[in-house]
Parts: sequence; structure tokens; C-alpha cells
Amino acid sequence: MVMTGTIEEKLAQLVRTEEEISGTLYVVYRIPGHPWHLFKYDKALVDSFPMTQEEKDLGIRLCLEARVNKSVWFGSILDPVVVL
Repeated sequence: MVMTGTIEEKLAQLVRTEEEISGTLYVVYRIPGHPWHLFKYDKALVDSFPMTQEEKDLGIRLCLEARVNKSVWFGSILDPVVVL
């Protein structure tokens, strides 16, 4: 799957929600109309990192950019979802 536009335009298309999954609160990013999580992170875990909010935001942005840069990939590094 390929998203068109600049990185800013691609990121602006994403839907961000907070969802409880198996008792853990996650921040979840999706592409509208697709059932998979493009990216998710454990909110409490990221909030516990000894980093400034700007550093956390940059890390999240880099993770999102990596997933939408040329062709979209879903899941995590350890458990990618293959979309044909």
C-alpha cells in the first residue's frame, strides 16, 4: 500500500485514538478504512521514559514516518503484518 503526498500530508491523514487492549491503554494510529494498527504504543510505558515531551513526540513521529515513507507497513518490528 502506498500513501500519496508529503510526509506532513500522510501524517495528517492518520487517525489517533486511545484504546484499552488486554488491560493496557495504548495510543493507536490507523489509516482510515484499514483494520490494522499502523502503529501503537503503551501510553504508561512511554510516559515513564525519562525524556522530555518533545523527545517523546519526536520518537513517535519517527516511528510513524518510517511506516508511511514509501510503502506502508503495519505491526511492530518484531511482529510485522504483511499486506499484499
